Amino acid sequence: MIHCLALPIFLSVLPSVPLFESLHGWTHPVFAALILPTVIQASRHSGSTSWVRPLLIGGFLTLILGWSLGHGLENELLETGLTIAGSVLLVAGHIVNYRHHRSCKNPKHHHHPMLEKVADKT
Repeated sequence: MIHCLALPIFLSVLPSVPLFESLHGWTHPVFAALILPTVIQASRHSGSTSWVRPLLIGGFLTLILGWSLGHGLENELLETGLTIAGSVLLVAGHIVNYRHHRSCKNPKHHHHPMLEKVADKT
């Protein structure tokens, strides 16, 4: 969760550095490619928490929408607003998922299948 909170702050400072100004157009596609596998994995293992999938998928789609509309319409305000909204949705999804995993006592929920496989082998 810390990386989700620190990364937007770090990225918001990058455009002020002249060296990174030329990389602005690549920021959204690169991070979308990095975020997508995480969203898919977290969505698949979110258990019965009904809010996790919509928050994560909605956040990811909002980020993509912000990038495509912001660049297509050359509207920085729209791009920034949708990027922040998408980030907030992703962070909210992480928080809901984390809280559910911490409090879930249902043995049928397999929140960490890789850890369970390792535990079964020992």
